[in-house]
Amino acid sequence: MFLVPPYQNNIREKNDWFDCLIKQSSKTNVKNKNVNKKEKTLEIIQNKPESLKQRFSSIPSGIPLYDKLIVIREKKILCEFEFKHNLTEVIIGHHLMANIVLDGPKVSPFHCKISCQNGHYFLQDLDSQYGTYLNGKKIIPKHSVELQNATSIRVMAFQIQLEIINNQPTTISNSQNLSADIQQFIPHPSIEEIENHSSNFLSSKDLWHKNKSTKQEITELIVTEIRDESHCAKTFRLMSTSTTPIQFSYLPGQFITLLLTIDGQTVQRCYSISSSPSRPQTLDITVKRVPGGLVSNWLCDQLKPGDTLKMKSPRGSFCHLLKPTKKLLFIGAGSGVVPLMSMLRWQFDMGSNIESKAIFSFKKTKDILFRKEIEWINEVSNDIDIGITLTKLNKRAAKYWNGLCDRVDTSLLTSLVSDLHQRDVYLCGPEEFMCGVKEILKRLNFPEKQIYSESFTHAEIQTPSLSAKQELTKPIKGKSQNNKNKQKKKAIHQITFTKSNKVIQVDENTTLLAVAEKENLGIEFSCRTGFCAECMIKCTSGQVRMDDKCEIDEHEREQGWIFSCCSYALSDLVIEA
Repeated sequence: MFLVPPYQNNIREKNDWFDCLIKQSSKTNVKNKNVNKKEKTLEIIQNKPESLKQRFSSIPSGIPLYDKLIVIREKKILCEFEFKHNLTEVIIGHHLMANIVLDGPKVSPFHCKISCQNGHYFLQDLDSQYGTYLNGKKIIPKHSVELQNATSIRVMAFQIQLEIINNQPTTISNSQNLSADIQQFIPHPSIEEIENHSSNFLSSKDLWHKNKSTKQEITELIVTEIRDESHCAKTFRLMSTSTTPIQFSYLPGQFITLLLTIDGQTVQRCYSISSSPSRPQTLDITVKRVPGGLVSNWLCDQLKPGDTLKMKSPRGSFCHLLKPTKKLLFIGAGSGVVPLMSMLRWQFDMGSNIESKAIFSFKKTKDILFRKEIEWINEVSNDIDIGITLTKLNKRAAKYWNGLCDRVDTSLLTSLVSDLHQRDVYLCGPEEFMCGVKEILKRLNFPEKQIYSESFTHAEIQTPSLSAKQELTKPIKGKSQNNKNKQKKKAIHQITFTKSNKVIQVDENTTLLAVAEKENLGIEFSCRTGFCAECMIKCTSGQVRMDDKCEIDEHEREQGWIFSCCSYALSDLVIEA
């Protein structure tokens, strides 16, 4: 769900300390940057309800052993969730208020729950669209199933393993999502609380029960403020058009898709959110002009306060909260700093003690985004250090710039980040820039699994090379490469769309999304680069080739799912669309 209004008074009173935390944290930072963070936290805790004081005071020292859930995706451990303290259930889904947040296009906002009763664990699917699987079998919705040690739970592309360390009765804390540093500051409602007060949410029961479509919610927002960030970039502040106060719910680093009509042409463009969900009353997007770009120039030239925009709800897994760690390094160039700034704003607002360094690269001083805010964060924060380097300063301008004047290279990285290998790297910017940084990290023997990146390329994907790993079935054997090329030029395949009851002829050079658009089949899409997963459809028969950049999971591919924006027919196909 995209927009969530505040709780009613009887619920809101429980969370008033959360707002105070953000305000007091910021004020304390401004007054004295050297105040001990533990002292600040203890001072704030004094204002919390008694139950919260008990929760914090009961945190044991040392390294206790608890039963736990291990969340795995593509053979990588994303996080571990320990069962401890005094609460008895954990909610799993893609909504920010879930205890374990799984960002996937087919994961329901509140997908399933695991409860603990007298030391026994139970799994329940919360009427999700695509279901929850236990040891390979789909469980009945809203029916509790007891779990055993080493149980494997499947929620779409995510595998969740239960590890029981002892046989003592244990309960689950619902304060352990996101990261170890942020989890204690975010209270989560129980299942009963959400159900009993579902009318407090936009679209009421839709948030909880009605997630029966893969289509993203379309929301209309109004432009309340426009701010120049540089000579070629503007920030557009948006609010709900509803008369009821609305709060935005999303993850820092995610993007939205604008739906626009320009000169009679319907267009869609993805833009990263630059604001932080810790400031939920408004949503900001920062748009940089692209020379000759249709949408970016139209937004910067034509949009004014009072205008409305239609957009799809946030998507994307480029978020540091999904992979908790103690140290981070953000590297960005140009408009690629926008999602990184969203993450840094969240970290600053929440008073997290994650140690973060950032290196932002721009061409000239006039190109720097968020300059004043970056300087202010550097001044008042103990845990965030942001460096700016300029790559195209002339000699005259260089006299008035006291910062770095180099491209991001091996020397700059090693001199600014001495503990590089202890950090996870979040990288965003032009494709050429990111390839260069990845090559530098590779030469430094930096682990590839610690690099998370997001591309800002929105061009149409070119015809890809064949990747046997990404085919649903094996290609035809026994043909020479020349014969294959000749066949490719002449090959025409028949695509049967079962839901639309249409049969269409297509060659091997046209994406399935392009075919669907031409025939007005209504397949949803956003990025067109194989990233957002909104154009995901199911192929039940035939051979399909997908571009190497397509970020589809092995589990989804095994089930027959494909991203239509970067998929090409190699044979006759049957598609559920």
